[in-house]
Amino acid sequence: MRTAVVGKNSYSPTEVDLAMQQETILTNRLFALREDSPELKGDSAMDEFMDRLTRMENEVALMRKGYNDGIERYHATKQRIPEVFLAKFFSFQDAEFLKFSKEIRKVPSLTFDESVSKEVNSVEAPVTQGEPVPDSVSSSSSVYVLKDEQVMGPYTVDQLKIFVENGDFLQDDQACFDGKNWVTVGEVPGFVE
Repeated sequence: MRTAVVGKNSYSPTEVDLAMQQETILTNRLFALREDSPELKGDSAMDEFMDRLTRMENEVALMRKGYNDGIERYHATKQRIPEVFLAKFFSFQDAEFLKFSKEIRKVPSLTFDESVSKEVNSVEAPVTQGEPVPDSVSSSSSVYVLKDEQVMGPYTVDQLKIFVENGDFLQDDQACFDGKNWVTVGEVPGFVE
């Protein structure tokens, strides 16, 4: 899989989709291997690897959504006047969407101590160590929401509040406010004042 991507500067969306399908198969095998092998479940190096893998998959899902949003804006712009004339005159090419679907994974954690279990279960997604989570997000910051296995957004915190009031999103839905930290909508800094 690595030899197919080393040394290339650009990739077509079809090549990216194929690579992501192969990566998904490999990742699912790793998760299954970890579940089947008790000695791997307790290994701290394996836990750290799986945490990093989960964070990277979440970032890929977020970047895919951003790429597809950009392509959607490109297509919409090409359809407007006078841009449609410029696009035809300069032979602007159509851009393809990335088609692979990558759901956000939650990092599994098991603890047998009752007091620790409550604390662990309250954290839905990993936070990268050494990077402080901000106490507030500006009202114009981009927040992405995971709903029905699709990443939606970007939204401002004010828009997010309106969507929750209208019942479009729940406070328990997953949200990303900085491209790295996945928390519930209710835990987005600045959501509850």
